[in-house]
Amino acid sequence: MSVVILSDFDGTIVDIDTGEYVLRQFARGDWMTPDAQLERGEITLEECLARQFALVKETEETLLKRIDTAVSLRPGLRDLLDYCEGRGFPFIVISGGLDFIIRHVLGTNDLLNRIEIVAPKANVTKQGITFQFPRLARPNSSNFKDDTVATWKNRGSRTAFIGDGLPDFPAIKAADTRFVIRGSRLSKLCEKEGVNFQSIDNFRDVLRTLTG
Repeated sequence: MSVVILSDFDGTIVDIDTGEYVLRQFARGDWMTPDAQLERGEITLEECLARQFALVKETEETLLKRIDTAVSLRPGLRDLLDYCEGRGFPFIVISGGLDFIIRHVLGTNDLLNRIEIVAPKANVTKQGITFQFPRLARPNSSNFKDDTVATWKNRGSRTAFIGDGLPDFPAIKAADTRFVIRGSRLSKLCEKEGVNFQSIDNFRDVLRTLTG
């Protein structure tokens, strides 16, 4: 059976949540209430992102300059990519973050051509950032993350998901193999809900499991 590796970006591929960093630095208004509403299940991930980033009215250039000083890759990513490429396993980032930040960070590290990206298309305007979200293949999907997992499973692939945040929970539940950043909000939710997973600190932990 073919294998596909699906990974969150913020707090997973990189060591910080770049979206939250942007909101803390630049949002003009209350961006935390939508977070709480999402956690309580009152709004969707898509609604949460739309409300939060409508409060950010800075240029793309300004955001990228600030991100460059704040972000680092989680160790072991290149080793895992080498392994996946050697076996023909797709490696896909599934993120609710700002796509131009994702592409910038990966491009700066010479990784952009090695990773497929599934993320909303962010449009930076003077009135705030708006999004075009990926189209869902299933009407009963929680968000585009678990929708992507289900799409690959329907193709006959074994899915491994790597994540750290609450929006990753539907995807992590749907995946065949689950990797969660140690001590993250996602790990606490998985423990509470009785969802089995492997705690990891870096991508070498994922590689050891896949090759073990």
